[in-house]
Amino acid sequence: RSIFYDCSYILNAANRRKAFRTRATYDVVLTNKLSHVAVDASIYDISTSGIGLLVDEQISIEQGTPVGVGIYVDKNLKNTKPVYIRVIGEVARCTLSEYTGKNIIGIKLEEKGKPASYDKLVFEEQLRYRNGRNSIK
Repeated sequence: RSIFYDCSYILNAANRRKAFRTRATYDVVLTNKLSHVAVDASIYDISTSGIGLLVDEQISIEQGTPVGVGIYVDKNLKNTKPVYIRVIGEVARCTLSEYTGKNIIGIKLEEKGKPASYDKLVFEEQLRYRNGRNSIK
C-alpha cells in the first residue's frame, strides 16, 4: 500500500520563481535608478533569478522600477572597505511582510551583467539550505 501526497500548492506558495530560492541574511543597499534614492535593506530570500528584500514599511517602490542592489558579503571586516556584490534588476512586487514594520520588495534580476560571484553566493546559500543550516517556509 502506497501513500502519495499532493504538495503542488505548498511548493507554489513557497517558491514563486522559476529558480529555486532559499533564505539568506545579508545587508544590502537598494538604489532606485530613477530617483537615485538609496535605502538600507536586508535579504529575505535569494535565487539566481531574483532577490526578496526586507525594507521598512514606509519604503514602497513601484513595480517595474529599475534598481541596483549592493550586497555586503563579508560581514567580518572591521574598519576596512566592505566587500559587496552589485546586481541590477527591476521591482517585481512590493508587499507587506509577516514581520511588523517591514515590506518585502521582490527584485527580478537582469541576466546580462550579473557577476559570477552572485551565482556563487546563491549556490553557497542553497548548499546551506540543503545541509539544514538555512530554512525557508
